[in-house]
Amino acid sequence: MINRNYVIKTEKVKINSLFSGIFIYLYKQILILKTKIMAVNKQQLTSVKVDGQLFDEFKVLCVRTKFSLQKLTDRCMHLYVTNEEFRKQIHNHLNTSIVEQK
Repeated sequence: MINRNYVIKTEKVKINSLFSGIFIYLYKQILILKTKIMAVNKQQLTSVKVDGQLFDEFKVLCVRTKFSLQKLTDRCMHLYVTNEEFRKQIHNHLNTSIVEQK
């Protein structure tokens, strides 16, 4: 005669073992996906400090025009690297303050 407690414990071990196996498999798949995504997405995360008033104005314009800081940054960096005239204009542009007109 088989002890009922032994059967229940054996089944629990099998179930726990099955869930552990599934968890490990899923965890490995998630790591593989993250690695693939990082390989495809070659964006560099960075941070910069910007003038608060200028950024507030920029945010308002971005909402109105459905533009973003990401788009501006990517496009400006591209122009800076590929267009000498743009690069000169950026180097010569020194006044970044917003003056309210009355």
